[in-house]
Amino acid sequence: MNFEEFRKILIEETNNLKEGQKLRLIETGYSQQFLQKLIFNDSKCKYFFTDDKDVLERFDYTNINFDNFSCDDFDFSNLIGIKINPQKIYKKNLCRAKCDGVEFIDSFDGVMVEGTDFKGSKGVKINPQRIYCKSLLNTKCSDVEFIGPFDEAHIQSTNFKGSKGAIINPQTIYNKDISSTILDGVEFIGTFNGVKIGYADFTGSKGVRIDPQTVYNKELISCKLNGVKFIGAFDDAWIKKADFTGSVGAKINPQTIYNKNMYGVKCKDVKFVGSFDDVWIKNVDFTGSKGVKINPQTICERNLSNVVCDSVEFTGSFNNVYLIGTNFKGSKGAVIDPQTIFNRDLSNVICYDVEFTDTFNNNVKTIGTDFTGSNFNELLTLNQNFRNKIRKLILN
Repeated sequence: MNFEEFRKILIEETNNLKEGQKLRLIETGYSQQFLQKLIFNDSKCKYFFTDDKDVLERFDYTNINFDNFSCDDFDFSNLIGIKINPQKIYKKNLCRAKCDGVEFIDSFDGVMVEGTDFKGSKGVKINPQRIYCKSLLNTKCSDVEFIGPFDEAHIQSTNFKGSKGAIINPQTIYNKDISSTILDGVEFIGTFNGVKIGYADFTGSKGVRIDPQTVYNKELISCKLNGVKFIGAFDDAWIKKADFTGSVGAKINPQTIYNKNMYGVKCKDVKFVGSFDDVWIKNVDFTGSKGVKINPQTICERNLSNVVCDSVEFTGSFNNVYLIGTNFKGSKGAVIDPQTIFNRDLSNVICYDVEFTDTFNNNVKTIGTDFTGSNFNELLTLNQNFRNKIRKLILN
């Protein structure tokens, strides 16, 4: 039989399908053996006869046998009727496959699932002890039900959002490493002593109690800490780009954190108990924090660029201070002479709650500046009134 010719006919005829219509292959009346040769290559390692997703999406694969199909890196999205036995796919390799719409009908024992995206699939029950190498590295576990413990399981960069049944003792996972992991839906039952948590997202997890002094390297870099209860000090802790929104008990002395570096930190729900002298605060968002008193003259490099100053009380002058992109809305005590700020540059600054003490002569840069809520217009009016009076006296 010339299956190339049959495939050409199949593609030509299905060009006439109505929108949303699918051709159910099993209803053609041909045998399973014929259909296997028609839609797959003739090999022990099965592939579709075409890489054209538009063509593949024309069919309903109900009751088509996918044993020995090469699933790794394959995107099943928008293909309907597919049922897969993970025990019978080629080399038990499901790595990096996108399984949206697939129904799984057997266990995942010995199956490789690193990087697999299970979102939109059905029937996925995984015992982390029995998958290949106990590895869920980079796996997206939405719609997965976990039915076993995570002892020695690799879960770095795993996304648990949308999964069920993940109960994890951080002390027993592989290398004590949950860095870069999205932990939504996970219940924790142990301590985080010595655990690597950098870049982890704790939003939606339960049972998280962290002592910054005992996590690996005291590192909380880029963590999203929603729902975390802190039970220790932050001395020498790395908190660069950490997001404390929704956390409880974070009491921080900026003088004692690692390298006095708060770059990019979101400080909502943090209570500060020390000064910000020599502290690097570029790109920090202080919204919703407490105890923030800042002398712009004493912060690191006098740099307030892109800082969100809500909840901040200023206690010093802004002479030679970097202000590009600063947002003053919600702050107190910001009294600024635009002639004395660094490079006379107020570009992209939100000046709400700012009191200006001088005019904007001598080429002050105001590209993208928002003066709403400041005394800018009032100052201009005073200056204009003074100018008008002088002109009137001269003309008279």
